[in-house]
Amino acid sequence: SFGDAAAELSACGVGGPVTINVVQGTYTEQFAISAIPGASSTNTVVIQAASTNTLPAEVTYAATGSADNYVMQLTGTQYLTVRGLTLTPTGASNGRAIELYGNCAHVNIEDNILNGVPSTTTSTFMAVIYNGTATVDTISNMTIRGNTITNGSYGVYIYGTSSAYAMNNTIDSNMVTDFYYMGVYSYYQENLKINGNTIVQNSIAANSTGYGIYNYYGDFSSVVGNIVKLYSSSTIYGIYNYFCDASSSNPNLIANNMVSCVGNSGTTYGIYPYNNYYTDIVYNSINVTAGSSTSGRGIYLNSSTSGTYGFVNLKNNNVSNIGGGYAVEVSSGAVTLGYVASSNYNNMYATGTTLARVNNTNYADLAAYQLAVPTFDQN
Repeated sequence: SFGDAAAELSACGVGGPVTINVVQGTYTEQFAISAIPGASSTNTVVIQAASTNTLPAEVTYAATGSADNYVMQLTGTQYLTVRGLTLTPTGASNGRAIELYGNCAHVNIEDNILNGVPSTTTSTFMAVIYNGTATVDTISNMTIRGNTITNGSYGVYIYGTSSAYAMNNTIDSNMVTDFYYMGVYSYYQENLKINGNTIVQNSIAANSTGYGIYNYYGDFSSVVGNIVKLYSSSTIYGIYNYFCDASSSNPNLIANNMVSCVGNSGTTYGIYPYNNYYTDIVYNSINVTAGSSTSGRGIYLNSSTSGTYGFVNLKNNNVSNIGGGYAVEVSSGAVTLGYVASSNYNNMYATGTTLARVNNTNYADLAAYQLAVPTFDQN
């Protein structure tokens, strides 16, 4: 069983590279792996579906409460790869496929099918992949790549702390679909890469407020090449970068993303960098079909902290808003504080009466905008 294998690894450790091949079938159990004695960059441990399988190797477990809310739990585990498995929680109100606690490091979660429970709650108990919020739970050098992650309140939820940022984690090339609230939630991360993912909210059962990528305090972060599509009825945040710091030589990067905000009648933000410091927003395509004439924005540049945040560059983006709102808005605070270093070579389109709004002033078309704000978008 998985439980037996996990117990042997944690109790006895390894003396060399170890691969555990899992034969096809359904395993009705849960398993927890703690620190593995002897594991290292040389002595790695791989748990994977056997290459000869023609059917899934699936582990399924119905949690009875928050204490046993996992199919696989890692605590202080290092140099472990989990590949090609299907993990399926079946609890009614507790639906985590993977939990990570302790100082996990160099963990790779690759090419798995992670079936969360269909959710109508924003509770983290229904996050498909969950990393805790305590200081001792800060993870580093973890890769979540190539997985199919379905259902749940959150697809991926990872949380460092203000005193111990999680370092060098990667969320790459995953299919994150049918989530209720947030596709990817990250908090207190440094050098985080959220790249190449397809993130699509549940179009039938979606929370009234929805986020595709929620990147809080993500310093030196990369959000590149993602496809994001959201259906929430009240408020939509496609990509939300909040208090993300970087430097002139190594800026935060939001690039080559395709963001679609569909069908709501409330507040909509395609890309929203709030109080960022050195951030390049380039080569993104944003399609807003939602919102109203005063609450729908393709890109919203906003800052409220004097002298601390700025150097945001907006270039070569395609921004379309056919929901009646603005293609681009720059808040009054962002203008006063000089938040935007440059804005140029963007394609902007809006079907409403306002193409762009800057410093609480509406501009109906490109000519009016260029004349009034000569430092922005002359090309």
